[in-house]
Amino acid sequence: MTLTEVMIGACVLALVLGGALLVIQRNYRFLATARDLTIATQILQNETEHLRLANWTTISGYPTASTTLTVDPSFAGNALGQRFTLTRSVTVVQTDLLDLTFTVRWTSPEGKRLRRSIHVQCAKHGLNELFNS
Repeated sequence: MTLTEVMIGACVLALVLGGALLVIQRNYRFLATARDLTIATQILQNETEHLRLANWTTISGYPTASTTLTVDPSFAGNALGQRFTLTRSVTVVQTDLLDLTFTVRWTSPEGKRLRRSIHVQCAKHGLNELFNS
């Protein structure tokens, strides 16, 4: 084996290892983004479930301005959960019908600002009764 063959083999090996490291790095970013989206979705689902348990007096008492909420301690205790902020805004659609928007914002590991939102409509006696009356 000559020195030229060894050098070519070393260059090929370096290219293969470099390519593998780039693939691993890109997959880590995808995994981190998927994990963050899952956490954000779970936070929104948690707020929706809290809303389902609330009565109309509580829901109709929410301020219409955008309000920053405290993320549930089960998420806030997690190191990842501390990066997330949660806001709620309320829009009065008509008498006894509110549209609530929950938005979760966070920063990705690359520094990109991301958000996920959910809209929930609540009626005084339920949406079925409101639209069928």
